[in-house]
Amino acid sequence: MKRILYVIATLDPGGSEKQLVELATRLDRREFDPHVCCLTRGGSLEADLAKAEVPVHVIGKQAKCDVSALLRLITLMRRLRPQVVHTWLFTSDAYGCAAALATSAPVIVSSRRSTDPWKGFVHRMVDRAVGAFADAVIANSLAVRDVCIRSGVPEGKVALIRNGIDIGRFKPRERGRKGRLRVKGRRRVVGFAGRLVPEKGIACLLEAMDLVSRALPDVLLLVAGDGELRSELKARYHDSPHVGFLGHLDDMTDFYPVLDVLVLPSLWEGLPNAVVEAMACGVPVVATDVGGTGEIVRDGETGLLVPPRSAEALSDAIQKLLESATDRRRMGKRAREFVEVEFRMGTMVSKTVGLYRDLCRQ
Repeated sequence: MKRILYVIATLDPGGSEKQLVELATRLDRREFDPHVCCLTRGGSLEADLAKAEVPVHVIGKQAKCDVSALLRLITLMRRLRPQVVHTWLFTSDAYGCAAALATSAPVIVSSRRSTDPWKGFVHRMVDRAVGAFADAVIANSLAVRDVCIRSGVPEGKVALIRNGIDIGRFKPRERGRKGRLRVKGRRRVVGFAGRLVPEKGIACLLEAMDLVSRALPDVLLLVAGDGELRSELKARYHDSPHVGFLGHLDDMTDFYPVLDVLVLPSLWEGLPNAVVEAMACGVPVVATDVGGTGEIVRDGETGLLVPPRSAEALSDAIQKLLESATDRRRMGKRAREFVEVEFRMGTMVSKTVGLYRDLCRQ
């Protein structure tokens, strides 16, 4: 049996964290023994791992450069002796790869999940070192793959494995008729799902919705998610009849069916799960053309693409879809068909398992 140790910063709700949990809980236990290590703290997704009896280990890293946390991680790896160390995101790449090398772990896999244009010289040097020592680097989109190669990761090491979703859970339903989430009256509903952080472009979306509401007074924006900007934005828009903040939702399958359009105004992305989930539910998408988003949202076919940081372009695209039920139905249907083929959870799991097997044989 092959022991897999997944290393990630936290288990707070997020796209990468959810993909890790889905992967760890779906592995065949006759072949794999998954463990999850959180560098900083656990999080709400621990409950899903507990149900699947996947052990979670918390290191308790406190400082940005925490030598004692690295030593505790090395101690954990020496005790568990994993055949595969699989790290997720920048901090876990750095700590996880260093600890794996210190303990002579047989296989090291890194997961890159975003194009991350914010990275400076030191970050890029760390990425280059991880790419040199890792046996494989998983990229979840063509855009992320290209960034990996440009950063110095040998092309032969980069494996393209796109995110997966549960097609059986995320599927079209009659709008607003099922689930616990309700919208009063007959309103046109725009949705945002994601972390409330600057890079998700939520401020630009709210500015765009001010423009949309002047032309369409019945419009409502529902914001699902939590993050550092939530208190500030909620205080600023608490009197607005056009914006509602829902906080974190455990079950997003109740969210998408009430929407006419999902909007993702990110400044950068890897492969956004919210877009894939909405499309699986037959909801057309307006999104900024960044990272791997354009690989999912095909302009004019499954949604509309706009440049980042443009409230005017965003509002025009939102209004265009809200005013045409025909376009929404056509794009929503094509979106579902596309996701059914390209983003099945089983495909993501089987490709990752295949990579583990190949690397362990080598």
